[in-house]
Amino acid sequence: MNTNKNITDESRTVSSKPRLDLLNQPDKPRSLDAIELAITCLEQANFSAAAIHLVNMLAFHLQCDRISIGMRNGHHVELSALSNNASFDSKTNLIRNMTAAMDESIDEKSVIIYPPEEDAELIMSIAHEQLARFQGGRDICTIPLRYRDQYIGAICLERPEKQGFDHSVIQHAVKIAELIGPLLFVLHQEQRGTFKRLKDYVNKTKIKLFGREKPAAYILGVSFFVLLVFFSFFPSSYRVTADVIMEGSSQRIMAAPVDGYIAIANKRAGDLVKAGDLIATLDDKDLKLEAIQLKSQRQQLQRKYRSSLASRDRSKVNVLNAQISQANANLELVTEQLSRLQLIAPIDGMIIEGDLTQSIGSPVSRGDVLFKISPAGDYRVILNVDESDISQIEIGQTGQLALSAIPDKRLDITVSNITPISSSKNGHTFFRVEAKLTTRDQQIQPGMEGVGKVEVGDRNLIWIFTHKAMDRIKLMFWYLWP
Repeated sequence: MNTNKNITDESRTVSSKPRLDLLNQPDKPRSLDAIELAITCLEQANFSAAAIHLVNMLAFHLQCDRISIGMRNGHHVELSALSNNASFDSKTNLIRNMTAAMDESIDEKSVIIYPPEEDAELIMSIAHEQLARFQGGRDICTIPLRYRDQYIGAICLERPEKQGFDHSVIQHAVKIAELIGPLLFVLHQEQRGTFKRLKDYVNKTKIKLFGREKPAAYILGVSFFVLLVFFSFFPSSYRVTADVIMEGSSQRIMAAPVDGYIAIANKRAGDLVKAGDLIATLDDKDLKLEAIQLKSQRQQLQRKYRSSLASRDRSKVNVLNAQISQANANLELVTEQLSRLQLIAPIDGMIIEGDLTQSIGSPVSRGDVLFKISPAGDYRVILNVDESDISQIEIGQTGQLALSAIPDKRLDITVSNITPISSSKNGHTFFRVEAKLTTRDQQIQPGMEGVGKVEVGDRNLIWIFTHKAMDRIKLMFWYLWP
């Protein structure tokens, strides 16, 4: 039924004040009945039994069709007992209308009678009107229950339409409510479960700590709560921090072409070179002597070849022809090796490794790395990301880095590759992540180190500050769980 429509003057009723004046008249026999009723309730096993016994006895003594008792749970009343009913469904519309009428009486802090009397003080009773109409007409009287300075519940009395409630009945019911209210509160508190007891204890402690009597603690508590909410719901950009080192985007290796000795060193690490520049030269004496020997050997074979050809010795001609070809091949090989003794820069760039200026005359073996050259101005960033953060990194993410040599500048980077290569340092495992520089700076040199931060998305502040500790706790819990 819609409670927002057809609200007439009947939606107003008397307050408890004029009626309580009538109720202050002495009535010894009825007071004695209230005391006996309270004693009988105390003899019950628990609150539920006491409440059922109370509503049944009141229905008989006050000559009502139905009486219900509800106790307040939080901000609303929950029905506890209904006369002549051992059980009920709290989700039915009738029960909801009953508890709404009890809430209304508690909110008004007054006895509410519906329909109201003509000379009664006007107060709103919308819920009572709805309860009466839902049952096709009903006379209702609701009395709030008090314990000390708080309202703990209500008793709702119902009679058929137009029978009403006289002053003596209301007086008796109010006295019973005054006497039985504290008793029901104590029994109801004893019946609480463990969770409800804990919740009530926390609420009482909260009032003691943050009540008006201690404004400093109250302000501190509210501030902590506001900060907690702020950190829990305010998003911020989360960045993964890692140590970085600058490397060239590519490297060209210059190795010793043959076994030999260092003769000349024109360049060293840190020097800029252009393609074709002479970097170093190996000693060529041994190879030149070998070339002379091969040339002499070839000349001897050629003379023998001509002599055999003149004598028409075909078998010998064929053998000498093969030996001459072998000598030519060896001579070409030595000539090629002589040409490689001069180490020429293959590209424009910077020598990032290799200094032979202090090694003139020292021997080198074929394949020894003598120099490393990296293209100038083209670098890649190597980030050593902790294993706890590697799952946050994705290709294409952006960030910034600051180098120790130029800490005032922030250089933009973009993640280009995530390698499965890991390394251990100081008890931690790090993964190698490659990134590209999107800003250029002439001061950057290969080998520079610094700190990089990669943007991985928005996260709540409380997650940002606590996720690593929570991850450790989860891992420890998993380790200890049997």
